Amino acid sequence: MKDTGEGRSTTYIDTPNGIITEKGTWFRTRENSLKEFAGELLDHESVKKLLSSADLWLSFPSNLSLWLIPIALWQLNPFIATGSILLLYMLLRISGPFYTSHSLSFIPSLLNHLGLQAVLYFFFLTILLQSGLYSTAILGFILFVLFRWGVIKKMADPVVNAVNGKIYKVSYEDKVLRSVIVKKSMKYRTTLKEVNDIESSVMRKIVGRQ
Repeated sequence: MKDTGEGRSTTYIDTPNGIITEKGTWFRTRENSLKEFAGELLDHESVKKLLSSADLWLSFPSNLSLWLIPIALWQLNPFIATGSILLLYMLLRISGPFYTSHSLSFIPSLLNHLGLQAVLYFFFLTILLQSGLYSTAILGFILFVLFRWGVIKKMADPVVNAVNGKIYKVSYEDKVLRSVIVKKSMKYRTTLKEVNDIESSVMRKIVGRQ
């Protein structure tokens, strides 16, 4: 399905098993359930933009790692640098639902820019080669490919999903999407359906006691 609302464009398919975006992200929620949960927020943000924002934050750990790899390889021993980047990546993946932010959404968008990444790595690898650091340059290129093509993500998925399963009742992707919706609803001062349900339940209990 193509959402034709204003803003960033994204294509998604609503299947019986959930929503799949053009980036290959699988959200277990259905489109109707997403619209029901978002409620009044859809007056300000389309389903398309919500999915786009979630996709950006889901790619944030990989993209931030890509930008930090050159710094780490230049400053640290290659093995220590690689280990540090992978550890940071795992921590960011596991804590994903907590650092999403509507006001800072420009950061994952900027870090995700392939053109900027290409320029960074062109100059970085050129400097390494001119300095005779051939093995470090090869390692930097390999790490770039592994992160950019999602190989590291696929390798880390089993660990992230196992940890997520013990913390949340929904999938990691859905938790990030819900976090994005909650943060945006706070920005626009809209009320989510679950909040309304809780408030109604509390009011019924209060009235019942009177």
